[in-house]
Amino acid sequence: MNSINDYNCTDRSKICCSHTEPGKAILKCATGGAGPLPLITLGSLTAPIPIVSVTVDTAKLCNPAVRLIFTSQINIPVAVAVTLNFTIIKSCDGGAPQQIGGTYTYSLAVGVIESVSFDFQLCDFGCCERCCTYTVQLAPTTLTAGIGVTITNATITALAVDGLSE
Repeated sequence: MNSINDYNCTDRSKICCSHTEPGKAILKCATGGAGPLPLITLGSLTAPIPIVSVTVDTAKLCNPAVRLIFTSQINIPVAVAVTLNFTIIKSCDGGAPQQIGGTYTYSLAVGVIESVSFDFQLCDFGCCERCCTYTVQLAPTTLTAGIGVTITNATITALAVDGLSE
């Protein structure tokens, strides 16, 4: 007997949708943060810095759509220029991580202590995966002209909904 992983997305939809209840939803949340960040110049950050991750198992959903919402508080010390580039990495069912969506950039040059909120959201429509971890991270293209920048109250919310349109 073949497993679900032996089928393409269309075949998996036929198999999994025959035994699921339409209209199901899964809500998962996680919190995290990073910092204080060191002085980061172009090319000095060789690996991304993870901020927060959430795992969602959509095995009981048919053609799931996952809405991801990231919110955070960025705290900036005196006289700092900051460009923070955030990306979302998706890793499913033990497979290789891959970036989804674009790069979300926060940029500001300040002369006083500043604390600002920053958020973004996107939808992921991966039909073949079942258990996926989504990680928001600072990309290596991030720059801080000063030390002490922190990212606090970082929250990622994943709302997975059944995509069955019948």
